Amino acid sequence: MKLKLILSSIFASLLLGQVAMVSAAPASDAQLQKQVEKILEKFDAKGAEFTINESSASGLREVVLGQEVFFLTEDGKYIVLGNVLSIDEGMRNLAEQTLGKIRKPVLDTVSDEERIIYGKKNAKHTLTVFTDVNCSFCQLFHKKMGEMTAADIRVKYVFLPVITPSSYENAKSVWCAADRNKALTEAKAGKKMATASCDTPIDKHMEIGRELGINSTPTIFLADGSKSSLNWTKMSGGEIAAALDELEN
Repeated sequence: MKLKLILSSIFASLLLGQVAMVSAAPASDAQLQKQVEKILEKFDAKGAEFTINESSASGLREVVLGQEVFFLTEDGKYIVLGNVLSIDEGMRNLAEQTLGKIRKPVLDTVSDEERIIYGKKNAKHTLTVFTDVNCSFCQLFHKKMGEMTAADIRVKYVFLPVITPSSYENAKSVWCAADRNKALTEAKAGKKMATASCDTPIDKHMEIGRELGINSTPTIFLADGSKSSLNWTKMSGGEIAAALDELEN
């Protein structure tokens, strides 16, 4: 969360419209390193670990700072915060492409046995969704489940029960039910769940959510670990599948 605040502060102090992509000769790796260190020191993050990578975007270098990514012009004079999209790759978000590689091993520490899963095992698309039973947008997303599974999408739910004081107990009741899928569908439809107790992976889910900096639900990840930016609220299951075809190919 501190890194998010750092980058938000940087964003507030820069005029991104003044970025000049290729106006000057590239700086050396050592010069770029010093520029990033100078930025971090200015925003009270001296000593924070980061890496500077090549970028597929001409004129830019990629800086990875924890669970955040920003871009630095090759001359080291400007930073770019926000989305850098590849037009030739279906508007692929380059920062998310990198973050996906960082997140995927973390997401993979949750086994299928520790998730509630809808859809067939060999589905064309798989989504990992952090959810809260009491979250209204999570309930809206779940209403599309029949359409999504029919469109060859598999949804793997992980709990992040933080919306209301009763969220955690409701998640526990769903997990401890004899039929978890049925219980989750009923809970998201507003049915009051019987109190239940058993061993659950919910605390593990929440710890991973914190590690990934997730603070809202539903948060949706694609199979490669990148975060979905689809406006799914206005899309049918078939339209979501078509959009995933473009994003993942």
